[in-house]
Amino acid sequence: VVANAQKGRPVRKQCVEQYLDPNGKCVIDQCKAQCAKNRKGGLARCIDIGKGHMQCRSDYHC
Repeated sequence: VVANAQKGRPVRKQCVEQYLDPNGKCVIDQCKAQCAKNRKGGLARCIDIGKGHMQCRSDYHC
């Protein structure tokens, strides 16, 4: 969990939820849909986790 402090504002924690695909692929449209379904206001992104495998991650305030 990462806390980001902003001037004059309370600290909001940033959390990450990971969605693994058994084939090591990340289709951004599916990633966005999964993130929106599980975490309202979450930011979906595909990241490279090495060896040609991609992972869907959802960043959200917790």
